[in-house]
Amino acid sequence: MAQPNRLRITLLALLGVFILTIGMPIPGRGETKEEKKQRERREEQEKKERERAKKEQERMKKEEKRRGVEAKQYANIVEFAQDYYASDPDFHDAVDQAYQDLQGRHALEAFQINTRKTGYIVEADGDELKVRRDLYDNPRIQDYVNRVGQRLVPSDSDKLYAFKVVRNPIPYAYTLSTGTIYISTGLISLTDNEAQLAYVLSHELGHVYKDHWRLKVMAPLAEEEYNQRQERKRALWGAIFAGAGAAIGGAIKGKGGVVPGAGIGALSGLVIGSVLAKKIDVDWYYAQENEADDFALKNTLEGNYDVREVPKLYLALNRVSGADQRAGLGFVSSRKRVKERSEYTQKLLQTTFQAQYEEKLKAGQLVGTSPDYQLMMAELKRDNGIMAFYFDMFSMARDNLRQAVNLRSDDPRARYYYGKVVKLVSRTDADKDLAARELTAAIELDEPRHEIPEAKLQRALMLMDNPDSAAQAQAVDAVKAYIQAYVEKEVREAKAAEFLPPNMDILYDYLRLLGEKNWAAPLPERYRVLEVVRTSAGSTASTDAVAPAPPSSR
Repeated sequence: MAQPNRLRITLLALLGVFILTIGMPIPGRGETKEEKKQRERREEQEKKERERAKKEQERMKKEEKRRGVEAKQYANIVEFAQDYYASDPDFHDAVDQAYQDLQGRHALEAFQINTRKTGYIVEADGDELKVRRDLYDNPRIQDYVNRVGQRLVPSDSDKLYAFKVVRNPIPYAYTLSTGTIYISTGLISLTDNEAQLAYVLSHELGHVYKDHWRLKVMAPLAEEEYNQRQERKRALWGAIFAGAGAAIGGAIKGKGGVVPGAGIGALSGLVIGSVLAKKIDVDWYYAQENEADDFALKNTLEGNYDVREVPKLYLALNRVSGADQRAGLGFVSSRKRVKERSEYTQKLLQTTFQAQYEEKLKAGQLVGTSPDYQLMMAELKRDNGIMAFYFDMFSMARDNLRQAVNLRSDDPRARYYYGKVVKLVSRTDADKDLAARELTAAIELDEPRHEIPEAKLQRALMLMDNPDSAAQAQAVDAVKAYIQAYVEKEVREAKAAEFLPPNMDILYDYLRLLGEKNWAAPLPERYRVLEVVRTSAGSTASTDAVAPAPPSSR
């Protein structure tokens, strides 16, 4: 019995070997054409990946070197400018006058922004296009952002600061020399938590804290003097070496060696002088932005915010600027700079700030967000999404409004505009169904106050596309409802323009948050309207008339 068993085991072993070798290339057979193509494509792809990785490493090294050079040059010229300011009365007076003029312009700009109710300013600043609108008319959010900013001011600062929000979907932030820091609704809407907001505010705070505006005035004026002194130093080295070369040449070859020796000595002196007395050409914007980034990371961490959220913010900025290049017109600057700043931030988190971060994390001191942030973002992302919609920044509008609806599903304006933007850019039946649901929800939520008659019109347009007779009948009712609601809204707004605060939509938001969804502001029965009188010649003339208010539908 032992022999058959051994035979059976041997046969099974051979069968196993046979199974394992199935599919393996037969020696001498070589590759098929398809296998060869696949291998070559794979090898080519791997080669490209290696080349890309190599180029990326080289780029990062160049950027790191440039950052170091610019930082050193910036420090040198700042030190020279401050010494020059302290020692030269004429330079001192010129700097003071130029800075006073700058602060005067900034004070006027602050006044215009603080008092402007409509419109915007468009201006170019280097590679950036800044579109500056009026202040965002939401007192709670203004107070919240200012509170966060004030908590970030270093205790040793002798300056006073104000943090203000402006209405604009383009993500930007900037400072004035007066200490005012502006941040757009577009930039705030890209943040996911309070830690990211704190970093942006710290960055702008850094420009004021580090006195960048004064240095922008002082240093370029000093730079010319600095370079003139370096040129004189270079010439002096040339003269010294020329004299030394002439003496050596004369000693060796007599009078015939004086001229060649002087020439060689002068050339050597100029070469050495060019090394020891370099001119300086600082990229002020680049250097100061880097310094503000360094300050922001340190200051945000010292404020007990979770700075690991900062690289995530840069990813969001990169994503948005990639989807819509207009989003890179402000704080983002360019996708290349966003990438550089993100990489540098991550490097600092892994080196310079790692120990401090780990210590605060272990102690449970780090904050990512707050309940206040979540409450504020529902309103801000809605309002910024509406502005983005009218700027035709559809990607940002859709994202902001979707987030606003997720944060507060009982907001009729958020649901109306979300439905509107989805309807506008829809390509699929699923998108159209989503738009219809959002518009229907907006109409139902708007029922107590009838503030958004346009939702009824948008729904009517969607119903008209359906050939079903029932849908057509509903479309008729929706159009009629829209007309009636529109008239009522116009009458209310005519009254409200004279008797109610201009930010009633925000005030109604506050009431909704407090649980009061149906109350409407009382309005007088009679109000002033603009009556248009058509003349016999066909022209029109306007007169003020007093007309009774139509009966309220509520």
